[in-house]
Amino acid sequence: MGKYSLLIVSALIFSMITYSSALRNATFMSNERMIQSHGHNQAHNIAQSALAFALRDLQENGGQLTIPSDGTVDIGPTAWPELNGSFTIRLTNSINDDNMLHVISTGFFDDHAYRVRVGLIPGGGGGGFPWPDFTNAIHSREDLSFANGTVHGNLYTGGKFSIPANATINGDVVAVNQDLDEVVQINSGTLNGSLYTNTTKPNSISFTNWGGTITGNLYVGPGADPEEVAPNISPWHPGHVNGQKSNVNGIIPPQEIPEPEFPTISPTPLNYPSIQLQGNTNGELNLMAGNAFIPDITIRSNTSLTINVGDNVRTLRLNNLDIQQGHLNIITQGDGRLEIFVENNFNIGGSSSMNNNNNPNGNERSPKNLLIAYSGSEKLTFGGAQSVNANFFVESADVELTGGSNFNGNVITLGDNVSITGNAQNSARMLYAPNAHVHMTGSGRVLGSIITNSFSAQGNALVSYSEDYKDTLPDLESESTGSQAYSIAYWN
Repeated sequence: MGKYSLLIVSALIFSMITYSSALRNATFMSNERMIQSHGHNQAHNIAQSALAFALRDLQENGGQLTIPSDGTVDIGPTAWPELNGSFTIRLTNSINDDNMLHVISTGFFDDHAYRVRVGLIPGGGGGGFPWPDFTNAIHSREDLSFANGTVHGNLYTGGKFSIPANATINGDVVAVNQDLDEVVQINSGTLNGSLYTNTTKPNSISFTNWGGTITGNLYVGPGADPEEVAPNISPWHPGHVNGQKSNVNGIIPPQEIPEPEFPTISPTPLNYPSIQLQGNTNGELNLMAGNAFIPDITIRSNTSLTINVGDNVRTLRLNNLDIQQGHLNIITQGDGRLEIFVENNFNIGGSSSMNNNNNPNGNERSPKNLLIAYSGSEKLTFGGAQSVNANFFVESADVELTGGSNFNGNVITLGDNVSITGNAQNSARMLYAPNAHVHMTGSGRVLGSIITNSFSAQGNALVSYSEDYKDTLPDLESESTGSQAYSIAYWN
């Protein structure tokens, strides 16, 4: 062998050694990141759960925690053996500063810590509804099925999680159910993240297609063998899990979904006749003087009704609201806003708009400007080139977002069914439906967060987590059984 051949061989050997070392380092760093992600998630779960217990105590039990008259009280650290971690609670009563009770919950797991802060304002009737600080793209109390399409963000389910087809999940999945014989089923889809479960039953995590993949880690319940819980589809399969297979250190606790109350109607001392606009006639309604009742409002034929509330919070009570190719404009100053209660029928047709006008002195086109509280029984449907910037609270009716609608706001519903179809766009907001089944088909998308009882998606659905909804959630009441009530000022 010549000297040049020896040089080439030596170079190849050096390259292979260098590549092997780099591959080991990359694998080590990837595993290290996965471990860190698990520790961060566990610390987060502990902090959020401890805070939920503290808020429940303050809101429902009349304040069993020791609240300082002025100053700070620290509680803990308190061990949480079931989660192999601990937590602390700090209560700061700043009555001489901002008259708020500040609550800080810190969760600890291994070397990781996660902190959550809430500001509470004493009084205010039943207190403000404690919007949860969910960090998931989808939170489903029961089953969660995502067949096709894409998710950007984490998923949580208290039932069965499944990818029946080839969906891509870019985030972690937490499935806390311990009783089901099958907790997770993955067909040809990909989970670009880790899977956290409490399950210990053999074959309770199944791969039904050769291509089913988890790029991160797989965690099963304490003491279980991951190979028995989640076997490969075939003895000849190289492995569906690219990362580690291990056990959770403690049972992952379920996350509660609080249920808001449908808003109560403020007194409406002013009474006006019905409004019907069509042809070339636009209208104006000044509510600077106070809340009002109007039997019916009809806006058609590209006409506009402009309602001015100034810097006030005003209530408008209606029997029926019918907008067919019409426009409902809202004029506010500062943080002024309008709450419309529709008691019977609400229809909004194609090419219509709500709160989509210029409003330079207020929160222009912000969902905070307009809350629609709908207590009728007919399905509430959005579709057909509509532009809507509003928050909706639906008491019991079904909700449908169809192709062509451009809905920018939050939907809160206590009903049983929500469907998102076609090219519907619910941009950067929350869909809060704790009692409903949410079904997505076609190319519907949600940019925000979905809170639901159960969930399914088919077609080219897209759910992408965003925190933008936090600044646009409506202020809602919450009933309290204790002697002291609080409203939520901030949560971060």
